[in-house]
Formats: sequence, C-alpha cells, structure tokens
Amino acid sequence: MSDLKNTVELTIPMDAEFHWSVGSYMERFFAGLGERKLMGIRCPGCGRVFVPPRMICERCFAETEEWVEVGPGAVAVSFTAASVEVDPKTGGLRDLEEPAILALIKPDKADSAFVHRVLEAEPGDMREGMALEPVWAPQPAGDLSGLLGFRPAGAGG
Repeated sequence: MSDLKNTVELTIPMDAEFHWSVGSYMERFFAGLGERKLMGIRCPGCGRVFVPPRMICERCFAETEEWVEVGPGAVAVSFTAASVEVDPKTGGLRDLEEPAILALIKPDKADSAFVHRVLEAEPGDMREGMALEPVWAPQPAGDLSGLLGFRPAGAGG
C-alpha cells in the first residue's frame, strides 16, 4: 500500500472538447428521435426488441437487423429522485432546487429499458409500472436533445 502523507493535489483548469462517432445503429435511432419516434431493433433469433438498438443480441448472440418502432407509451421499471447533479463547469456536484426523477424506462413493445428523466411528476407520485409518455422538444433534432424525457401518461402538456 502506498504512503498518502506526501500526496499533492493539483487543480488544473482545462476545457476539453471532443467528438465521437455513434455508429450506424445509433445514427438511425437518433434519426427516429428527430421524427418523434422511438426505434428499436429486433433479434431474429429470440425475437427480443432492444432500445437503444444493439448490433448483437445479448441473449442468443444473433446479429440484429430488423428495425421496429416501439412506444410511444412506456412504463417505469424503477426510479430514483436525485437531489444533486454534475456541474458542467466544475465537474463537481451541485444541489438541485427541486429533485430530478430518473427512471429506468421500458417502451411498449420493447424488451429492454433505458434511463431518462421523468417530468411533470413528484417523487412521491412515482410507482414501479407507472404508465409514461414521451415529452418531445418542440423542434426535435436527430439527437438525444429531441426527447426531453417522459411524464405520467395522460398528464398532457
């Protein structure tokens, strides 16, 4: 084990801009978001539908190719209320004025789930299995910003 008595902490201000390719499967998924659609991909071996899409089925290892529209409804599989978020300027945590609800969301007709925000709901109102609907940006672009989050089904808005 190392001796930590002589450890020096340095703070170095740095802006790092980077770009990456999401690949053809995620490009198609993002394009669907730009059209207010949730797109999944079906495994030809076991029939599971994955959202976001995966090139290879995690269960039977078949290569996936069949695109299907899922949703628009969804259910909250699990959820939590966050009281802090990452400060984009410092990288540290900062307190939120109101708790943010994050949920593992499974779209209708899909066999997998992904994490996104639940809007227009209070933490005490959330339930596992709660029906949700997507909240789209007014002019969704073909990226993650097009899907603002989900809200309880029938909440309107």
